[in-house]
Amino acid sequence: MDYKLLQIDENMKICFSESEDFKPGEEIAQEWTGKEKWQSFNQNGNHLLLAKGKMGFYYALAVPLSIYNKEISIWQERMLIIMAVSFAIFYSIVIAIYHMIVKPIQKLKQEIEKTGKGNFERIEDDIGIEEFHQVLAGINTMREDIKELQEKEKKEEELRKKIEIEKLMYQINPHFVLNTLYSIQWMAQRDGNTEIREFVHNLTAILSYNLGKEKTVSSLRTEVEIAKKYIEIQKQRYDFEVRMEVEEGSYLDAPTIRMLIQPLIENALQHGLGTVGKLELWIFSDPYQNYAVIIVRDYGEGLSREKIRELNQPLGTEEKQRRSGIGLRYVRYMLETFYGENAILNINSVQKKGTKVTILIPILKEKSKGEKNFD
Repeated sequence: MDYKLLQIDENMKICFSESEDFKPGEEIAQEWTGKEKWQSFNQNGNHLLLAKGKMGFYYALAVPLSIYNKEISIWQERMLIIMAVSFAIFYSIVIAIYHMIVKPIQKLKQEIEKTGKGNFERIEDDIGIEEFHQVLAGINTMREDIKELQEKEKKEEELRKKIEIEKLMYQINPHFVLNTLYSIQWMAQRDGNTEIREFVHNLTAILSYNLGKEKTVSSLRTEVEIAKKYIEIQKQRYDFEVRMEVEEGSYLDAPTIRMLIQPLIENALQHGLGTVGKLELWIFSDPYQNYAVIIVRDYGEGLSREKIRELNQPLGTEEKQRRSGIGLRYVRYMLETFYGENAILNINSVQKKGTKVTILIPILKEKSKGEKNFD
């Protein structure tokens, strides 16, 4: 009812008007171009929509600008509402897809990556989608199986190391006793020697220490004392020069494995004296890295690459167990058992020039019975 009809002749003058704003005979200011079916323009406070009729007249619908602008505003508001609702629906669909597909897939990817990095904790998240829940349950089952396999492998490895170490201990101790008895026999054949008393005293101390089962942990200070006694005993049999330098310090009281130094000296005496007849032993601390350093060096025949490769093999992988190098293997295995990956044993050897064995062990502090604290 707000629109008023106007009839306009070919000269663009009003012939008929329903609007009080337009009078018959009044000229329309807009010219007809004929390029479009409709033309719209403003005149006399109204918005006009002009079209040409089939009888040669022009017809126009006039609506007050106030009403026209109000209708335009309402239309724009409705379009904005429609666009907002459409965007909200679209966004809701995207969020739903994300929660239903993308988020579960990302969760699965994260859990698979965690599993690859060694995280085997049980997944407690409930995604809310049955299919993905079943996949997560499968991952949990896989993680539990891996943990069980790791625990089983760890226990088997520990048992295997324990058995191997016990076997090596039974090889080392009789081997040492046999060599010592040879020395006693040789000394007994000599005419009365006052050194026998000190010799037997040192032998008793070493045997008591080596064969002792009540303790599996010693200290560097005790190891040094036992090494000194062992060297004094072996001097009665071998003719060699010893250079032994031990740096005094609290690090010597740190706990360590039993029979750490003696097997290295025994190996050097049996295979490394050569023609030089010289043995060197250095023990000192590295306060910056918090390591204790043990170096045993001889000037004998040295080791071949094959022998070094054999000594560096992991526990239990030797193709053929041999009596040579038992001491070094024992020390390596005990370091692995006591320190894990925190200890280093390095063998440098040049044939015809000698061998140097270097051990780096972290300085430990006792926390409580059965526990080790690596500084």
